[in-house]
Amino acid sequence: MKAGSRGNIIRKLLGGVLAFIISASVMAGLLFASALIPRTAIRENTLVSAQYLCEREPFYEVWEGIPASRIDRYADSILLGIAYQYDSSRPVRSVLMSSWYHTEYLNENRNLLLAVSEGREANEQYLRYWHGSVAIVRPLLTFMSIRGMYALMGILLLLSVLVLFTALFRYKAFAPMAGLLFGLLAVGAWFTPLSLEYIWVLFLSMNLSTIVVCLAGSGKREGYGVLFMVGGMATSFLDFLTAETLTLLIPLLLSLWFMRRSEGAGSSPALSDGSRGKPWITAVSLSALWGAGYLGMWTLKWGISAVVLRENVMPYVTGHIEERLGTGSVNFAATLIRNISCLFPAGLGGLGAAAGAVLLLLYMYAAYVYRKKSSDKNFLILYIIAGLIPYLRYIILENHSYVHYFFTYRAQLATVLAMVLILDELVKFTDNVKTGVKRF
Repeated sequence: MKAGSRGNIIRKLLGGVLAFIISASVMAGLLFASALIPRTAIRENTLVSAQYLCEREPFYEVWEGIPASRIDRYADSILLGIAYQYDSSRPVRSVLMSSWYHTEYLNENRNLLLAVSEGREANEQYLRYWHGSVAIVRPLLTFMSIRGMYALMGILLLLSVLVLFTALFRYKAFAPMAGLLFGLLAVGAWFTPLSLEYIWVLFLSMNLSTIVVCLAGSGKREGYGVLFMVGGMATSFLDFLTAETLTLLIPLLLSLWFMRRSEGAGSSPALSDGSRGKPWITAVSLSALWGAGYLGMWTLKWGISAVVLRENVMPYVTGHIEERLGTGSVNFAATLIRNISCLFPAGLGGLGAAAGAVLLLLYMYAAYVYRKKSSDKNFLILYIIAGLIPYLRYIILENHSYVHYFFTYRAQLATVLAMVLILDELVKFTDNVKTGVKRF
């Protein structure tokens, strides 16, 4: 290896470490700062929120009989319980412990109401997660209840989707636009603002994707690496283990599609960094950086907790691992069926499942009958792998994906996008429409 290449690698490595340190400091700093807000400043809106959450069961379906519309107020009650129990006199310890008031005989929304109305102190910890969304939720509680947050998150999600679609339209990325539109419809994106637990990964993936599109469209792909690493960190910081792979796969698929278009168009500034013909290197390196950010941020929480709390935190961390992995109580087929059956229109019952089957057959028909004479196998394989990753996630976290299928199914948004990009690679519809030729 030449000295210049070695020096460039070292500089990139040091830059990545510095970006990690700065990003982690900002995220953790915001979370610790939120704990400095006095409990009295959020009590009124937390009480109103608890009363609102108690109006329904912890789990309910917006559309009765449709599991895909199930809303999780159980997790939101715990989140508000943790936010409420932060102690401004001991901000670091309370953030690291992430404790809330819990009883075995009441639902979590009732426990939250008791904690606020009767001053019940925290007695249960949730140390293994960052619960970084408290850095957003706690300041918001100073002037709005959770009902207002649901409305706010809905508006912000809609704006983020519109901004992304505007960027895609600007760069004539019509296939990704179609894929994301179908994907958002398939995973019932309109339900996600009704539960804070659901919103973060979708919001993150939309905004990360917008940055990817702008970087790709302007030929400035050098920022991809840091973006994917910070995206993994933010996912670990905010997410409650819902559909975390979305923040990797949606931006990754878009970056690959723009690379493919640049290759097909000849020389392009978007490939000025020497990545022409190297989609595998790009996909693997960006995935590795996302993974390093995701796992690094999670590990950082455990490390800081062990040092500050001066105790072995691993029993807290590992105590629930078996509960989420496959334990023999369920099987992959059942988990897969549960998650796929939630996709629109299959999630609408028998007629919906029939409609979904017809759409799948039409997809297969188009891919076979109208296929181009040639396509890039590298990109096709990468699209297929990306589309299958959600199912790999279901295998690894089999029990978790079975029990919580009503939100883990949304990871398949990436699968739907991948399927459209595969079709875009295989089929040239305009040529077939103009010539009337079917290619067999």
